[in-house]
Amino acid sequence: MRTEAAVGTLAGAPSSIGRWRSLFTQESIATIAVSLVVAAAVLLPLATLVVSSFLVLDELGFDTTWGLDNYRLMVTDHVIPGAFVNTLLVSTGSMLLATFLGVSLAWINARTNCPWREKLEPYNLIPFFLSPFVGAIAWHNLAAPKTGLLNALARNQFGIEGHLLNVDNIYGIIWVTGIFFAPLVYLFVVGSLRRMDPSLEDSARTTGAGLLRTTLTVTLPLVAPGILSGAIIVFVTSAGEFGVPFKLGAPYGVETLTTQIFTKAVGDDANYYLGASMSMALGAITAFFIFVQQRYIAPRSFTTVTGKGFRPNVLDLGRWKWLALGYNLAFILVAV
Repeated sequence: MRTEAAVGTLAGAPSSIGRWRSLFTQESIATIAVSLVVAAAVLLPLATLVVSSFLVLDELGFDTTWGLDNYRLMVTDHVIPGAFVNTLLVSTGSMLLATFLGVSLAWINARTNCPWREKLEPYNLIPFFLSPFVGAIAWHNLAAPKTGLLNALARNQFGIEGHLLNVDNIYGIIWVTGIFFAPLVYLFVVGSLRRMDPSLEDSARTTGAGLLRTTLTVTLPLVAPGILSGAIIVFVTSAGEFGVPFKLGAPYGVETLTTQIFTKAVGDDANYYLGASMSMALGAITAFFIFVQQRYIAPRSFTTVTGKGFRPNVLDLGRWKWLALGYNLAFILVAV
């Protein structure tokens, strides 16, 4: 009996070894290695940030203790609460502007007979490949109150006193950020518009609904998940944007969380640990909206947007197609 058991054990050994060998293939080893590298690159800085947010500098600024003073200071500081409010205003305004521009351009290019729409579409996406900071510099050179080219032209040629335009404020930040993030919403929406079942809109039109009513009550609700996903991405990205507020806001008293984090990290009264706690607050905002997108929006079914081999009807805008063309060209002129 012992001999038979030993033989059985030896016979089963190769199969066990084979199973272990199948687990450690070149592909699995490469996957594990890449996963470890990515985890280290993401988790180690995040862990450092979390730990640092609970370290409090003493009055002399040399020693640290554990505590929640950094988070308390975020509420009582004379600048940080305002920066938090400005961040929400910039994110909300940029989201609304980018959503309006992205959805309207996607609808014009995907569903209407706007002239040159196929040729203009690549130009609509150019801001996606440019840094918003570059756009902030360009708009500052154009519309700064004292030195902007457009304001100088208005003063010299038309005798306008003061300034005609001013982008060095929170509205300028929203303007530039919204324009440059509009292609994000466009990319989320345009594919759904092109895959939409045209029979749904045909049914609405047969009941007497006009173009505007059909678009508002049928077309847009069908692509609502794409619109909401794009809007949330723009909100989160705008909240973390540094270059535009740093150029158009911080020098003129308009602070956001990102500019304050930079100031706390490298300023004259630098407090890295306070900056870390502010980064945690910004990360909490981002995590919340990403959770909303993944939990409530991404799972929504696109049952009315199918992959069948048909193209949605091209809507005839009549003479309004030239207005659509002008709108398309105006966006390209402003954004590029």
